[in-house]
Amino acid sequence: MDSYKKSYVAFLDILGFKEMINTSAFDKIFNIFQLNICSDEYKKAFSKAFNENDDNCEDLKAYNEALQNAMIYTMSDSIVISTDSEKPMALEVIIDACLYVQTMLYTFDTPILLRGAIAVGDYYCNNSIAFGKGMVDAYICQENYSIYPRIILSTDIVKKLSDSSYKEDKLCLDDDGYYHIDCVKEYLDGKSESSEGRCRIFWITSCQPITRFRLQIMSLNLKIILITAAVRESIWISGWNILQTGKSV
Repeated sequence: MDSYKKSYVAFLDILGFKEMINTSAFDKIFNIFQLNICSDEYKKAFSKAFNENDDNCEDLKAYNEALQNAMIYTMSDSIVISTDSEKPMALEVIIDACLYVQTMLYTFDTPILLRGAIAVGDYYCNNSIAFGKGMVDAYICQENYSIYPRIILSTDIVKKLSDSSYKEDKLCLDDDGYYHIDCVKEYLDGKSESSEGRCRIFWITSCQPITRFRLQIMSLNLKIILITAAVRESIWISGWNILQTGKSV
């Protein structure tokens, strides 16, 4: 019988989607929604190999089980990813799924940025229907608190991690008290310095006052990407214009 399931839910907003609809070819938009973490290919690629004698064998088994139950639902400019929060390692699975989607979107000719949040709560999803408090809470959190192109988690949710290494390796604590998934680090860890062309990443970090920020220009082999942390929306919108046009506003 259909019913709610207690779930971790990531609500991801595709920034600039309306502009893409007006200016981009069908194939580019269609490719966004081909990043399907429910596909057999994804689940096979991200399943953890293990040996029965490994100390962390049970965690790896639990990860693979949680991965098999992950779901994705797309609607217009939003991507919703969910996992059964009652299963061990489910939070790790949803963090990895968000990392995968955002880092793949970085590789587009014009990088696509996500703003999102992960919440926990009742949720129901099948092929064509998705609803529940978990999704509503994730939406409200990304709408009101993410602000910048980042995918945030509250401290209370981070405490639920089964694998404590994720907090150090895949999350960053921002000045506003929220953790966010470190998608840039994940992307750069997989890149070499010697591939074709070298472009720039504009990474704006700041204290709270919008007049105090520093701009680090890093020469890297990827297209221009804007990442923000603890700065006002007006600053990153200016940076987004640099990203799109190559000119400051």
